[in-house]
Amino acid sequence: MKRALPLALAVLFVGTATAQTTEFVYNPPRTGELTDPLPVYSHNGVRGLSGPWDMDRDGKLEILAAQHDAAGGRVFVFESAGADAWEMVYATAMIDSSSSSSNTRYATAGDLDGDGNWEIIYVAGNGYDAGLDPNLAHGVYVWEHDGTVGSDNYGSYPASIGQYSVAGGDASPGFARAQNLQAADVDNDGVMELLIPSDGASANDIMYVVSVVGTFEPGGAGTGFESWVVEHREAPRQRGLGGGSPYDIIAADLNGDGFMDLSYHTWNNLNFFNVTTNGPDTYLAPADGQFFKAAPGDNVALFGGVAVDIDDDGNDEIFYPDLMTNQLTVIDYADFEDVREIGAAHVYHNVIDIGGSGGSAVGDLDDDGALEIIVGGPGYGVGSRNSGAPSTFIRVAEFNGGSVTDGANYSVTAIDTSSPADTMGFHTVHRDSMGTMSTYYEYARSKQGVTDNSADPVFTSGIAYMGDADNDGFVEIALTFQGVDDSLYVYSEVWNADSLRYDRTIASRMEAPTRPFVRVISMDGMSVAREDDRIVLPSDYLLSANYPNPFNPSTNFTVTLPLEKSISVRVYDVTGRLVKTIVNQQLLNAGTYEFTWDGTNESGAQVASGTYLYALEYGNFRQSRTMVLLK
Repeated sequence: MKRALPLALAVLFVGTATAQTTEFVYNPPRTGELTDPLPVYSHNGVRGLSGPWDMDRDGKLEILAAQHDAAGGRVFVFESAGADAWEMVYATAMIDSSSSSSNTRYATAGDLDGDGNWEIIYVAGNGYDAGLDPNLAHGVYVWEHDGTVGSDNYGSYPASIGQYSVAGGDASPGFARAQNLQAADVDNDGVMELLIPSDGASANDIMYVVSVVGTFEPGGAGTGFESWVVEHREAPRQRGLGGGSPYDIIAADLNGDGFMDLSYHTWNNLNFFNVTTNGPDTYLAPADGQFFKAAPGDNVALFGGVAVDIDDDGNDEIFYPDLMTNQLTVIDYADFEDVREIGAAHVYHNVIDIGGSGGSAVGDLDDDGALEIIVGGPGYGVGSRNSGAPSTFIRVAEFNGGSVTDGANYSVTAIDTSSPADTMGFHTVHRDSMGTMSTYYEYARSKQGVTDNSADPVFTSGIAYMGDADNDGFVEIALTFQGVDDSLYVYSEVWNADSLRYDRTIASRMEAPTRPFVRVISMDGMSVAREDDRIVLPSDYLLSANYPNPFNPSTNFTVTLPLEKSISVRVYDVTGRLVKTIVNQQLLNAGTYEFTWDGTNESGAQVASGTYLYALEYGNFRQSRTMVLLK
């Protein structure tokens, strides 16, 4: 089944000694309208983040947030809604109730069929019930924009489900996930390719470059208007390329020859190998044995890397944050060097001690013309909470010139991102030590409805540099988080002299007031800006109860809009047939408006007694209430 999953986000005003930041908190429902057998607590964060995009071509920047452990995996689109405001404008439909955490780990955007209408793209299908819908196979799920500028509409059903493994001559993996994705025209043939590091069982650990022939039809998955073509495949476990689980494929011109190169990364001692292009649909692979394991331990860049020509020499460099060391590994080649050859002269491990690994981006935060590598900082741990240290969820490395592989040539800054939401990952313990009172904190360990679950702190899982998305003079940084707790306890501890230990009792328990899955932070150079961003959600549009109810001959109700919006107000009968349009796509300013229905239909004739629905329709969302007409 498909339905809009309710979202609740709250605005938080964050104060520090030097700055104020505003966040929005994405709170999945714990109970409510889901009728599928979906565990209601099966959400502990957002796995992947990409952006900025302008998929509907309206000039308003967007981000894609991929939630991998709810409703079979879903993607949410957040769009800039003017100065200091953001709005959640679309969510992919809940197409299966699988609780597998291997779906929708990352979503990207592209125009794979080249028709000018951009798509939301991710890999899913693990655990889906094909008996309910035979189209729900494992593959690339594509949701195509409807082509109307500013509509934010990508349909209620996928436009395509591309079985890329089958297209490549491989058996359907049954299970595979994509930790990262990139859509780009890597071979300069005028067609976007999709780079898929397909991470499945060992035999299915294959990395694909795919493209599409034909065009997508919105909601047309299974109609066969398009075909998927594998232009290149690499199986690092099946030949001498270092093995490991596929984690990223990054397109970059590493040697400045004008042809795109592909950097492949697998989880096996931070393993890398490269493929290069040499014209349309032409890929030159490395020889067996041309791989490099950069780390002595089994390290990985969990959230992928980022490519940029940081020193402006005409060659791109790639920066991979190492999850195990929180340092940056740099890949660098000389002009026209054969990138298929790889070794310690090209891969420099632990060059920049940036102190984070939660996704990576590139931008110019301080507007000095020099680019910075921006990385999601470390999780907010119990030591920091007990000492009162701030969170530093944004880490920045600015290149100062010289060799890109010398860490001394970078200035590293930890950005203070303090927020009341940082405290949501901890239980509070009040201790009585023979009359001496103290308070300390411990990990909440309450995720996905299970008490004593993982003690991992809340940590960044994605980061996007948005630039000045709302034209207010400040740069915005978007962040996604995992490890978010459900519920919090307050404990009382009293020293027991007989047992020589503290006796603990539960003083109170509450649901976490906020669960910060996604945040947008406004920056003023290398510090957080003093501004209040509003986050507008579907729930912020209000449709009041009608009065009187029951009624005869007329009734009134109000609509409250949080910002300027084109809305429709309509009346339907209980079968869903349209009875009366009161307002049709009228652009109204923010505010509260009163409407009246006089019990007539579109022709002006009085309708029969009975129950009717009145609805507020805005963007891709609708709210409705019931009313009763008596005669």
